[in-house]
Amino acid sequence: MNIAAVTWTAFKLPFRTPLRTAKGLLEYREGLLIRIGTDAGLEGLGEASLHPLSSCADGLHGLTNTLAALAPGLIGTKAETWPQGPRVLPPPLAFGIETALLDVLAQHRGTPIAGLLGGPKRNAVEVNALIASESANGAALEAKAAKEAGFGCIKLKVGAASSLQEEKERVAAVREAIGPGVKIRLDANGAWGVQQAILAIRALEGCGIELVEQPVSADDLEGLERVQESVQTVIAADEAIADVQSAARVIEMGAASVLVLKPMILGGIKKALDVTSLAQDAGLKAYVTTTLDSSVGIAAALQLACMLPEGGPACGLATGELLGSDIVVRPSEISAGKMALLGLPGLGVKLDEHALFRHTLFSGHVGP
Repeated sequence: MNIAAVTWTAFKLPFRTPLRTAKGLLEYREGLLIRIGTDAGLEGLGEASLHPLSSCADGLHGLTNTLAALAPGLIGTKAETWPQGPRVLPPPLAFGIETALLDVLAQHRGTPIAGLLGGPKRNAVEVNALIASESANGAALEAKAAKEAGFGCIKLKVGAASSLQEEKERVAAVREAIGPGVKIRLDANGAWGVQQAILAIRALEGCGIELVEQPVSADDLEGLERVQESVQTVIAADEAIADVQSAARVIEMGAASVLVLKPMILGGIKKALDVTSLAQDAGLKAYVTTTLDSSVGIAAALQLACMLPEGGPACGLATGELLGSDIVVRPSEISAGKMALLGLPGLGVKLDEHALFRHTLFSGHVGP
């Protein structure tokens, strides 16, 4: 089965409500949809979207220019042979191309992508609800609604509050609203310094915290290790896991007890599985999250999550509802706090062409 065409569409989706993180306010999500057509009449989908907080100077246009230069060389090559030879691509682009190729190969064999890569260990995964409200009362109301919808884990962004007291009041309000039976995890996005992180986590531990994602800067592994040694709460490495090598370094240093897998950052599902193997060999747990992608990227992350062993932490895949619009007809479903595979071959999603057109920034095509 040979590649016959490569199409790309840059899109811009608004968030329902601007999302504040420790590194800035997010009002919309830009992404790059990749479509790869084959001579067998199949088309695969992939998403190549830079992290919304990325400082990459070239941004979306840089990804597009790289894909446009690469695409002519893909025409006529076998879909099964990607990648061919030494090739260094931006991780989101490698993820998007790999996903689209896995999609056509899995469709051809009549199996989900997870089945193509060894088989899913489960058909649904527990997911956390992400609370967007910045106020204590608003966060408590959102968390209570998430509990009533069946979520067993609530995630709060931290590190942007004006004081530790304000941070504590917000987390405490959420705990009071949901009771003791629902987990709370915190995500600092590397906003704290080492001593600040230690003080903050110790102050919040009384609220019953499941884990804290990336309390300090991604490049400060020694600091991450110090935080983990100084608090009782489990520490998860997130932005510090940028590739297989950095994951190995985190594990070697004992800098975290849990690894967060973002296939969009790692450069593909297969590389994320390599990191998963490292974690399992070291006796560490791992879970999958998105980078606030459209439902195309979420569907790919779900395929990966279903290949992880049972019993791990909830995955951060329930982010599609943060967007005010989407580009697929039927997103992956969430019921009772779990996201399930749709039971279709390949990636399992179908494009909403009208929605994609409405949100298109620019597009390109190579092939007939």
